[in-house]
Amino acid sequence: MRSSRRPVSRGLAGAALAAALLIPALAAPAAAGPREDSSSLPQIPSTVPEGQKCTPASKKSSSQLPWAQGFLDLERAWQLTRGAGVTVAVVDTGADTEHVPALAGRVEAGPDVAGSGSAEGDCVGHGTFLAGIVAGRQLKGVRMAGVAPEARVLAIRATDKQGGTTPDLLAKGVRAATDAGARVIDVPLGTESASADLKAAVSAAQAKGALVVAAADPSGSGKGPSYPAELPGVMAVSSVGPGGAPPQRNGQGAGASTPELSAPGVSVAGPGPGGAGQFTGGGDGVASAFVAGAAALVASYHPR
Repeated sequence: MRSSRRPVSRGLAGAALAAALLIPALAAPAAAGPREDSSSLPQIPSTVPEGQKCTPASKKSSSQLPWAQGFLDLERAWQLTRGAGVTVAVVDTGADTEHVPALAGRVEAGPDVAGSGSAEGDCVGHGTFLAGIVAGRQLKGVRMAGVAPEARVLAIRATDKQGGTTPDLLAKGVRAATDAGARVIDVPLGTESASADLKAAVSAAQAKGALVVAAADPSGSGKGPSYPAELPGVMAVSSVGPGGAPPQRNGQGAGASTPELSAPGVSVAGPGPGGAGQFTGGGDGVASAFVAGAAALVASYHPR
């Protein structure tokens, strides 16, 4: 464990985001009730079991303001910046860039470092979901939008078809993001150890000025540190639910990487593969996408 970690994470809530963007204190905050998003929406998985079909499209959506969007008070930040000019790489399961209206014009398919070709298409759906949280478009009749809706997302696949990964695949994903000039690199995945290649890839990204964001405890097990979240200089992120309360976890505190920021990651609504329908998702990986989007807002408003 790194001695530089703070024992308690700081919440990425409206006040903190407003302060980072120098929003006037007299601006009225948006109302944000401490509630979960629609429980009728299907869950987005982080992996697909061997032999199981890909995640089907959702046929449901909600017109409500997602609790996370109100909790972070994003409309205040959007008065100053919407993330234009910043590229955020999401190193995950790829992205469905063809069938999801919320991602049109926002998400570009990068390389598939686990195979060949591009990361277009997403059997699991997790990368699609996170890309929408970072920079999804606001559609007619739907109040949900990404944290930085004018940022550009580069989707990189660093998993097999089922969503499994390795330290070396994550290293390749981070290197691909760095080579593409991503200012923010979100790694919602994690492994129990870090290869020399992963350590070198993260260091190289940081040397180029990129912020690497990662899930502090992707599995929610709390059994041990996760990489790359545990590496020096990486922004480790944990999840909170409506109202800012952390979720109940089995074994939390037994050795998981200590987070530096917390963000929404319980019953969060977002787009998914296959069409315009919505899903709900959760976990530290989901929370990392909110921090990556917030970093894009800050980088757009404060380029230096």
